[in-house]
Amino acid sequence: HLKMDLRSILKNFLIVANSIVSILGIVAFSIGIWVVVDKPAFLDVLNSASDACTGDDCDSMSAGLTLYTTGAGIIIAMSFLTVCVAVLGCCGAHKQSRVMLTSFSVILLLQFIIMLAGAIVANNGGLSQDIEDDMIQTLAYYNDNATETSDPQAFAVKEVWNKFQAEFECCGVRNVTDWSGGLPMNFNYSFPAGLNKPQGCCTLKRDGTPIEQDSADETACRKAPANATDTTYYFGGCFTGMMERVDNHKSSMITVGVLDRKSTRLNSSH
Repeated sequence: HLKMDLRSILKNFLIVANSIVSILGIVAFSIGIWVVVDKPAFLDVLNSASDACTGDDCDSMSAGLTLYTTGAGIIIAMSFLTVCVAVLGCCGAHKQSRVMLTSFSVILLLQFIIMLAGAIVANNGGLSQDIEDDMIQTLAYYNDNATETSDPQAFAVKEVWNKFQAEFECCGVRNVTDWSGGLPMNFNYSFPAGLNKPQGCCTLKRDGTPIEQDSADETACRKAPANATDTTYYFGGCFTGMMERVDNHKSSMITVGVLDRKSTRLNSSH
């Protein structure tokens, strides 16, 4: 009776666990589709700069865009596989089919190995470093004096960067000093005399007070010292902030991976 009770507990646990994994897979699949259909704002920055690019770095910038979209395709494929495997696990647990459970365990183990390899590669910073480098390269195509008629491509880069920084409450790639230091190669962004950053860095104060465009408050913000830790304005980096949010969710991603591994062991013993 104890053995039967244990089997029943394991069966119910597997059904619940695989249902949760299936839901997570559907969420990941949805995120992958969103990335493909409605690309993040930093891709708009890269696309605009890629269109304006005329130097030797154009190929590497295009390669970075391709790498990101390829990554989205991998997310879609892996999440779809996760849902299929989870459904197989639920059916195997419900019917108590040893063949289905064995197949589920083997596939899940292979999937876990692939995910672990991907996590190791991602943690080494290869993809994130490429994106950061490409974003820094786009700064070279920013011209604060550009207009839609005088230089349409530079104007597009200017508009996208300002919108990006305003929406994400950030300034520059790493921080505000990207602009004041003239990254990537001591570039002059044609800021008006005394100003050291774009309008996009000065749309909102940290206390929630909006900054009106072309106002005295905006001018004061654009003249403020380039201090990444400024307590009045959002002068932190856009890419830096994005990676911090990713790091904050790493523990959750690791937990899901551990649960997947536990499910594999339980299925093998079942």
